[in-house]
Amino acid sequence: ESDIVIGFTATDKYSDKKCLMRILNKQIHRMSIKEAIDLQLITPFSVITVETKVDLSQVRTDFSSGDYNRHDLAETLAHSSLTKDAIELYKRHFHKDVGIISCCGVDHAKAVASAFSKAGIPSVAVYGEMDDNKRTKAIETHQTGEVKILTTAKLLTGGYDNPIASFIFN
Repeated sequence: ESDIVIGFTATDKYSDKKCLMRILNKQIHRMSIKEAIDLQLITPFSVITVETKVDLSQVRTDFSSGDYNRHDLAETLAHSSLTKDAIELYKRHFHKDVGIISCCGVDHAKAVASAFSKAGIPSVAVYGEMDDNKRTKAIETHQTGEVKILTTAKLLTGGYDNPIASFIFN
């Protein structure tokens, strides 16, 4: 008896070592982002790229996956101007909008939320080890717009829907 495996992804090739075809042997359908927008399956979007001055040269990478070492990356980002730059970007382009900031770890998510809050932008970090009631309350206040920024580390990577959220910093 053979099993049927169906895979869905928005990012079929994350890197040379991480791609959907390493798991699945045959592709039966492919849809471009433009096609999905035209079919109104996803919302049209725009991308703002920002050059940072973060030096990642001392951040180790995992040999098997090619991913950055999370501890090294968190340490590097904690001692960079990235969060300050993100606050300025928010104030310049997204003032008063609701959004999500993807962080490299729980401590980074907490630090970014704290920095945004100190800058007068209501923010909260959500993460897996958080008390369920506190996490639910944080997400509810984000969905009402009371909290402008929700920071997270791999918790809300897929399936989170907040119709008033207008941006993601990644």
